[in-house]
Amino acid sequence: MSDGATVSQPIRVYIQYMHVLNCTRDWMARNLGRARDRAGLEMGVDEMSRLVRSLWAVAKDEDEEAQLALAWLARNQICKERLSVDESCARLNALVGNDVVGQIRMRAADFGDAGFCRAFALICAVWAGDAADPTFGATLAHRHDEAPAFSAPVKGTALIGPWMFYRPR
Repeated sequence: MSDGATVSQPIRVYIQYMHVLNCTRDWMARNLGRARDRAGLEMGVDEMSRLVRSLWAVAKDEDEEAQLALAWLARNQICKERLSVDESCARLNALVGNDVVGQIRMRAADFGDAGFCRAFALICAVWAGDAADPTFGATLAHRHDEAPAFSAPVKGTALIGPWMFYRPR
């Protein structure tokens, strides 16, 4: 770029996400491959990768605000309900009516897809606590045009994009 050419916005965004990826990978390598969130829960590279792939598969067509909210939903499920990453991924996939956990595990990460890079950066920011929780601790969600019956009393916390978020009372 020494000839004065400018970098296009998509390239700039991709470079930023790759920087986040490299910083996260370096940090995780220094910490023996385990990332510890502020609640003290650990997540390894494999778990992080499964969670990113699940978020990407479920919310790849959503705007960044909705993706951030769904990333926080998964984190809240893991931290507050002590769900495993696989259980949280299954709940994310159920939100859109497909059970693609097995397919997600088989699919290789595609950093050529800007949406995947955004999902990776969002999960990293959420897990590190660098992004505020727009769901206010929600552990349940559904599309706003659906009316699911929850087994326990819940409190609505947010409407973000097409998603309604809830937490137990």
